[in-house]
Amino acid sequence: MMVLTLRVTVRTLKTIVLWLGAYEYHVMANRSADRLRMASDPELKDFGINRSSIAVEAHSDCPWCHKSKRWET
Repeated sequence: MMVLTLRVTVRTLKTIVLWLGAYEYHVMANRSADRLRMASDPELKDFGINRSSIAVEAHSDCPWCHKSKRWET
């Protein structure tokens, strides 16, 4: 019984850590997209992106937005 309780606890903690990591990545992607929106168009061309694709590119690997990528770690 003790081993089962320990396994459930570890699994729950791992899930919580993965959710927090996904949320942290999502917040950082939002922050970086906001900063890139403040850049001028010539500066964005240097990076190879335009204003319409900023949020898409920032969240392309976001585990919060793409649920299938959340459990890859």
